Amino acid sequence: MLSAAEVRDIVQTIFFAVIGVITILTYIRARKTLLQPIRTEVFKAQLHEFTSILSMLGGKGEIDLRDEWGFSDFFRANCTAMFDAYARTFFDVQIEPDNRPYNRADCPESMMPAESLELADDYVVSDGSRSPEGGSRDPRVRAAQWATYKHDKIHLPKVMVQTRERLAKILESPLLPAKCLAELRAYRDTVNANLRLVGKVLTDAAKEMPMKYEGPQTLARASFIWVANRYNSEFKQLKPKADAVVAFIRNYYSVESIME
Repeated sequence: MLSAAEVRDIVQTIFFAVIGVITILTYIRARKTLLQPIRTEVFKAQLHEFTSILSMLGGKGEIDLRDEWGFSDFFRANCTAMFDAYARTFFDVQIEPDNRPYNRADCPESMMPAESLELADDYVVSDGSRSPEGGSRDPRVRAAQWATYKHDKIHLPKVMVQTRERLAKILESPLLPAKCLAELRAYRDTVNANLRLVGKVLTDAAKEMPMKYEGPQTLARASFIWVANRYNSEFKQLKPKADAVVAFIRNYYSVESIME
């Protein structure tokens, strides 16, 4: 038989154990209840970000994705700039940049590779000798000047600038999961690779200009198709990277899991 004191101790132990369990369960339930509004707001904010991403990438084919960035205008502006530089160098053609596809209104921004930038520490004003345009009328000198041409100033049309800013804003969101950000950066990097590609393609094509367009009459009938074909053959497809982003969002917030 247990003494009265032992029974009392057992009852007290059971009592405090029960109270402890109830307290823990109450805390857990209260914690979930208190955090639920926060989770709801985060969920809503994430849905807003995902909606923005899907409006940019969701349900679009390769052509639609390129149009979203304005790649047709991008190529035309840069190819025109190279052809115009050739016309000025070899034939002294006077061209008004404001009337060309690469004008500052239609192409408000440009980009250059780091290796093409020069330190601005000259102590005299440049005479333009580094440029392949202008100078001697000797055809041999002009050919030598043109041989140094590099299309390193990449003109960006307005729609491309706007889409870049839109994507950059999405990438700054602290609400997106790390995997989603990684997929978006891979998509952005593919776009940037295609922007740099146009510089390489036009620089290589520039070397063939004197053989293809020996006079201003031939140049006046010039077509960009041969250059465009080269650019498109090396263009990195946007759709696989876009589909990877969309697939992540679909798996992250599947309809089935939300409805459960």
